[in-house]
Amino acid sequence: MKKIYFLLLALVSIAFIGCEEKPTPEPEPQPTPGEYSFTLTSEGAINFDNNGGIGRITYNLVNPTETGVVTCTPDVDWIINVDTSEAGAINLTAKRNQTNENRTPILVAHYEDQSIEVMVNQRSNNEIDVSNVATNATGFYYGDYSAAGGDFNYYLILTNGEMIFQGTFEDPIYGTYDSYSYTSPNAYYYFIDLYAEMADDGSLRVPDGTYTFDKSASGQGGHFMPGHSLYQLNDEGGFSSEQYLMYEGSTLVVEGDKIELTAVLVNDDLMEVARHFVTYTGEYQLVDNHR
Repeated sequence: MKKIYFLLLALVSIAFIGCEEKPTPEPEPQPTPGEYSFTLTSEGAINFDNNGGIGRITYNLVNPTETGVVTCTPDVDWIINVDTSEAGAINLTAKRNQTNENRTPILVAHYEDQSIEVMVNQRSNNEIDVSNVATNATGFYYGDYSAAGGDFNYYLILTNGEMIFQGTFEDPIYGTYDSYSYTSPNAYYYFIDLYAEMADDGSLRVPDGTYTFDKSASGQGGHFMPGHSLYQLNDEGGFSSEQYLMYEGSTLVVEGDKIELTAVLVNDDLMEVARHFVTYTGEYQLVDNHR
């Protein structure tokens, strides 16, 4: 009988527990019937690099009126193609920033007497992403044999690694030459294929001056060329894990033992990916590879 009694008690307890009411979640506040609501659902900021691009703002519109329309008119001329035709979204395009200033306007969209605001952030044309202090300056002096304009070719390398000697070889055109690799683990290399109006004076150093990027690859003095001017980052095995070309906006300044490089790096589509500022101070000497 005791067993039956306790079994009945347990069943009754379960029944009471099962019949307890679960708490009802509070409903989300809703607009009063007939009232409209215009709210932002995307982030409160859109971020662009200096290349610009396409941006998108999303919003929620509840109880739209019969006459209401979403409007958005930027007060700057570099935000263009603003399209409000898609329900719940505003699409726009930011033009390339060719100035030296960051841009941070507030973009306001209106619906009837309500509005939403989004900050648009765009980087300047010269903001530096990475700064490096090179511990080694090396490279080659090639003379005037490869310069289209008759000026003199220097191939400067700034790195925190080494230019590693591989051996001496014979070439039917170029004769005897030394071969090197750029395989220091976890090292960066900046290769600058530049031309100067002055031939080497015996010091095997880059002549003092300011060298700017020349995408036409003219070979004229005071410039460095596309193609062989690039950035390389090695992994722990000494293999290249990143490689980007230098492009327009890059500059090299040489003053005695001090070298400063501003490298604008682009991908294969010539879209900017980063800006690096590199310095080197100290003695250095290039390898003489001129014919």
